Amino acid sequence: MSDTKLIPAIPELPPELFVAHLQEKLAIFIGAGASRVVGCKGWSDFSSVGLWGELGEKEYIM
Repeated sequence: MSDTKLIPAIPELPPELFVAHLQEKLAIFIGAGASRVVGCKGWSDFSSVGLWGELGEKEYIM
């Protein structure tokens, strides 16, 4: 028997992410340009307006 661990098809979410979603405080960033295709801002746009200033001074889960 091998010691290989399988990656679940749908991994469990950390409880903090679920709570942030319920409190409408969750922002999801998708890489590789996928979000740009649907019209979302790019990193240069966020940096030019100050991403953290737009979102306000709050606690963030990174």
